[in-house]
Amino acid sequence: MKRTTIVLITSLITNLFLSISKIIVGIWGRSQALVADGAHSFSDLATDLVALFGNKMATRPADMEHPFGHGRVEYITSMFIAVTIIGLGFTLIKDSFLSPHSQPDQKVLWLVVLTIILKLLVSLMLIHIGKKDKNQILVSSGKESLMDVLSSCVVFVAIFLSQFQDRYSIFAYADRIGGVFVGILILIMGITLLKENISILIGQRELDPVMVEKIVRAIATLPLSSEVHDVVLIKYGPYYRANIAIRMDDEKTLHEYHHDSNLIKTHLMEQFATIQYIDIQVNQKK
Repeated sequence: MKRTTIVLITSLITNLFLSISKIIVGIWGRSQALVADGAHSFSDLATDLVALFGNKMATRPADMEHPFGHGRVEYITSMFIAVTIIGLGFTLIKDSFLSPHSQPDQKVLWLVVLTIILKLLVSLMLIHIGKKDKNQILVSSGKESLMDVLSSCVVFVAIFLSQFQDRYSIFAYADRIGGVFVGILILIMGITLLKENISILIGQRELDPVMVEKIVRAIATLPLSSEVHDVVLIKYGPYYRANIAIRMDDEKTLHEYHHDSNLIKTHLMEQFATIQYIDIQVNQKK
């Protein structure tokens, strides 16, 4: 089983446990904020399932209709996650305004603390492995889980302050204010993720200077009769398509051009597992 799948299943199981626990304890402890936070965790659970499906589709090999593979399914999946986050944000804001005043049982604070610790560990794991493996699905899922951590922190503060509403009447609104704040945070995160994935889906150039520099250095070690003019990386989910422009003198033959092109392609495919497609463009030296 691939590491990505293992990580997503771990996140899924964690979200299942936390969402059920939050809703049950929230109802028992009379905490509207905790019940809403449980619904948020259920959205994490749903997006983990979608992420598993998207990751499986993104790793399918190329075919006649999709000559560059199915990697961009990853971004469509991430966009679905982003839309889900946006919808959740609007729902939480609406529900927070409509929820009645309540004074939650202070015992529910212990569950919120446990939730924060578990979700923080899972979130950091998803983001770390996602960035390491260049997997946008894991990064998106990790960022959403991080929003669950922030929302749980707000819920903790709201429940804590609500304990003092008998002494300070303004704290009777703690649950509502906390819910609205969480909804706004989730809304911002969803819009940001949607914007990022739309940009990548329509062909955004990879701007990682470290990766580009590694490719340039790798090509520089080859005995070429031409020189590299430009390197453009386009992300296709877990892998790259590299467009490389080289310059050649007029007196160079077509055979030499093909030799250099094949040498570059073979070397880069051997050196970089994340580069699966390479296009070579030849330009005349001025």
